[in-house]
Amino acid sequence: MFEEKFLEPHFTSVLAPYMLDVVEQKRALGNKYHAGVEALSAFDDFCNEQQLRIPAISKELLQKWEKKRPHENETTQCFRISYVRILCKYLHSNGYDAPCAFHPAPHVNKCFVPYIFTKDEIERLFSAVDCTKESSESPLRHLVMPVLFRLLYTCGLRVSEALHLKVADVDLDAGVLAIYGAKGDKERLVGISDSMLAYMKSYRSNPLVANAKSIYFFPTPDGGFYDTSTIYDIFRKCLFDAGIPHRGRGKGPRLHDLRHSFTKPCAQVLRQYICENHLDIPERRNDQLFTNPQGKKLTRSGVSYVLAKYSHKANTAVDSFFPQITPHCLRHSKAMHLVEAGKNLIYIRDFLGHESIETTQVYAKANPEARRKALETMDTRMNTPAMPDWNDDPDLKAFLKTL
Repeated sequence: MFEEKFLEPHFTSVLAPYMLDVVEQKRALGNKYHAGVEALSAFDDFCNEQQLRIPAISKELLQKWEKKRPHENETTQCFRISYVRILCKYLHSNGYDAPCAFHPAPHVNKCFVPYIFTKDEIERLFSAVDCTKESSESPLRHLVMPVLFRLLYTCGLRVSEALHLKVADVDLDAGVLAIYGAKGDKERLVGISDSMLAYMKSYRSNPLVANAKSIYFFPTPDGGFYDTSTIYDIFRKCLFDAGIPHRGRGKGPRLHDLRHSFTKPCAQVLRQYICENHLDIPERRNDQLFTNPQGKKLTRSGVSYVLAKYSHKANTAVDSFFPQITPHCLRHSKAMHLVEAGKNLIYIRDFLGHESIETTQVYAKANPEARRKALETMDTRMNTPAMPDWNDDPDLKAFLKTL
């Protein structure tokens, strides 16, 4: 269903063949490696500027590359260094002079607790977004924003993923979004809820949207896509109109927190657990999330023991019988609930992290009716059309008479 779209590298330095080998290896593992190509292209230009003549990387060359540039933050510096480190390791493993143990990339300390919107805040925010006014400079803005903000919340999309959605990536018949070029150059399918699907169909049927000459699902007046800063400005205004205070830069609520609120039931429990165990302080950001009574990492056998303990309590508390339950049964149960709800099998495959759709079909086989519905929604292009009747083809009948 997904098409391979690669950013073609154009390296010209003496290290070009080795850079191409690294890119090919990464892509052979299923990674598009777009960010890697961009970083290596910059290093390729740097090598040409330094007039590198032999396929070797000296310590002095690396130190020049590592040096922090004016107006460069630590994240960008880390980005530059990390991909060149991969190239160095490749050269070193193939017998070339390339020190691998050079100065480590700077650690970017990110300590941010996501803001989880309450149900009331979500309703107030959406009410504010629905009041977005029509603009002569952006005649579709009042139609785009209500759908865009709801999509971020109901489907858990990143802002960039939603803004780059193309009309061809949205299957309103099957209720599925195809997300390309996501974080880590990954691709996935995302199911759309019935209520959100109805909202999106109404949006697409609007003549102003339907007649827009653009490949993007949320088009700008010039046919392109909105930039993140524009959406964030609208988000901040809607926060103010909804009476939701902004706690300052880096403290939220952020636009990305709509994605976090998508997993709200689980997120609320997890957030409470983190706060109660004081894991939300910078000094404990690298601690184990789940620990046993001795403060050590919780093992698989420990999880099984706890689950068996509460399963036994459930058996004795009610007049019913629970079979032997393992932690993996919870994963199976979630998968079965998705199948019984008629979700697309490919979406379930991506959700569970299966490599093959055949593995996911095991869940559909457990319920014949659920299996039929799931297979029907797996891909509309897989439904084989009815074969034509040869009696309806006069040319074929005339040819047969000549035999």
